[in-house]
Amino acid sequence: MCRSLASRGWLRLLSVSVALPALPFAHPRPAAAQSDPAAVVCVGSELELVMGANQVPETFLRDEEMGYVTDFDPAYAEEAERAVREQLSGYPRIRCERSGPADTHVVVVRFDAVFRRDDRVDPDDPRFTNFAIGYGTSWDGAEANATDLNEHFTAFTDGSGYGAALQLRWGEVEEDPDRPVVPRPEPEGLFRDCEACPGMVVVPPGSYVMGSPGSEEGRARNEQPLREVTIDAPFAVGVYEVTVGEWNACVLAGGCDAVEEEGDGQDRDRHPVSNVSWVAVQAYVRWLSAETGQAYRLLSEAEWEYVARAGTESVRYWGGGASEQCEHANALDTTYLRERPARNPAPCSDGYAAAAPVGLYAPNAFGLHDILGNMSEWTQDCWNPTYSDAPRDGSPREEGNCTVRVYRGGFWGTPPQALRVAARSAHPFDYAAGSPGFRVARELD
Repeated sequence: MCRSLASRGWLRLLSVSVALPALPFAHPRPAAAQSDPAAVVCVGSELELVMGANQVPETFLRDEEMGYVTDFDPAYAEEAERAVREQLSGYPRIRCERSGPADTHVVVVRFDAVFRRDDRVDPDDPRFTNFAIGYGTSWDGAEANATDLNEHFTAFTDGSGYGAALQLRWGEVEEDPDRPVVPRPEPEGLFRDCEACPGMVVVPPGSYVMGSPGSEEGRARNEQPLREVTIDAPFAVGVYEVTVGEWNACVLAGGCDAVEEEGDGQDRDRHPVSNVSWVAVQAYVRWLSAETGQAYRLLSEAEWEYVARAGTESVRYWGGGASEQCEHANALDTTYLRERPARNPAPCSDGYAAAAPVGLYAPNAFGLHDILGNMSEWTQDCWNPTYSDAPRDGSPREEGNCTVRVYRGGFWGTPPQALRVAARSAHPFDYAAGSPGFRVARELD
């Protein structure tokens, strides 16, 4: 089944490969859908002053930004190209390539060198491009087509070669055969303090080593020094990230502000809530505490890593690498590539290119789902660049830069090398748009 232009937007990609949000444009669905979806990719160039022959300044076209539309009926190829060209209309030169009937992949190759500096050539010469667009039936074929079409350029590089900047694939993500739709069984001991309350389990006390060793691939300096943390009493923690449905119960009661909801249809309420600031999350836990008479709160950063590890000492709680990721987490993988450009995905499919309903992937040993991936999670702690002088009893760190708060766990677009239990990030406490979700903790009587 093919989707019309109304179901897919165009995406800009800066020359440094930073993706910006998709902006939709509408067009009616064709009367008779074709069997093969199509794609169009365009590159816009701007003028730049560079040094030409004999060190004389000259103005040349430099490729700056890309736009594309994918997964539309081929009958609308011209209209799709016009739409992308309109979005890139501020550039003095725009060039586009369209997919063919058998193409399923597109690779946009970004060259490191722009031109041979001892040559004087006309600024409109195609050798002055630094992006190449190629389509094919595989990644390798698309890349080969891109480079073959630009041999006139590669002969004039300074020898630094090229690197793939963007890979796109289009298809029916909703019909992915690897997409899980039924939640895993709830863990033994799960309880809820009210009908709309998050499901909780009790985790035992224990000790662990927080942070990452020097041998861990992808580790950052803010994950050190290693230190032993002891949690000396049991506490309850949410089995799932707080969902849209659970958040909306607070909204209806007047305790929280409404947020933009993730997901659609019957699964909407099961998606993790997002676009909530740390400040807004504090309002939710205050409401939940007042509603139930129990002491709800965010996890401290040390508690979060303790429950995420669940007694393991490996980089990820499932102990394996990227190839096992899709059984345990919704993160950057081959499904993601069908919707967005990315580098280094896991070589598997979890079925979701964005957030998934909670509870679909295998839990860790404490019965917690999505503790890595799906949605990053706020913690209580103020940001500090290292663990020096941090509490060792699991309590939150309430000193340091407290206008910035820590979040953990990665999300649906996190690459495998960053999807680690020890990885740390932070946002301003009032940051909402695109901000993390969260799960809750509760004190026990």
